[in-house]
Amino acid sequence: MKKAFRNNALRALRSLTVGSHENSDRAVALHLDRWCQALPSSKGLNCALFLGMGHEIRTTFIDEVLKNHDITRFYPRTEGRQMTFHAVPEGFAAADMPKGPYGIPEPPPNWLEGTSESLDLVLVPAIAVTAQGHRMGQGGGFYDRFMAHCRKQAKAPLFVALVMDEQILEEIPTDPWDQPIDGILSPLGSKWISNPRSFYRKELFNLLPRGL
Repeated sequence: MKKAFRNNALRALRSLTVGSHENSDRAVALHLDRWCQALPSSKGLNCALFLGMGHEIRTTFIDEVLKNHDITRFYPRTEGRQMTFHAVPEGFAAADMPKGPYGIPEPPPNWLEGTSESLDLVLVPAIAVTAQGHRMGQGGGFYDRFMAHCRKQAKAPLFVALVMDEQILEEIPTDPWDQPIDGILSPLGSKWISNPRSFYRKELFNLLPRGL
């Protein structure tokens, strides 16, 4: 059931035009820029994100927003069944990172690794999400395992799904091991699913003021 649902969702997303995709990319980046402008200071914050592929939001514009606000960018690296996030050096273009086993640019292992305690926000890809916080990924389980690991630690970052409006559905099939998301960010707006506990440790405001 889950596999069939995922395949159907992907087919629907492939029908979106390039123009609508780019508009979504820009709209989400604009929301994030407004978040950052509301902060008393964004310098010293750490945000993990991904290089969007296929149906995913392209994060080129978001990457620029983070750089403009002096927020350190962390990108994922996979090894076996595990995923880690590593800081991209200032001035380095994420697209220029060497390609990993899935053909996606990845940071080398010697770049600074982000931990549950050091990361403030993790922008998560998804095939589909619900307003109740359910998320469906590609099926590899990398983000679910990373989220589960972080949530066992004393402090955990917030996990916010970065999606197009068409990816927010009323319900999706889930398994017991699927990890919920803390928030949703899409071109339409943003929504907290759970209490934004992590942001208080660095005196951050609630960055998701608008409801979807």
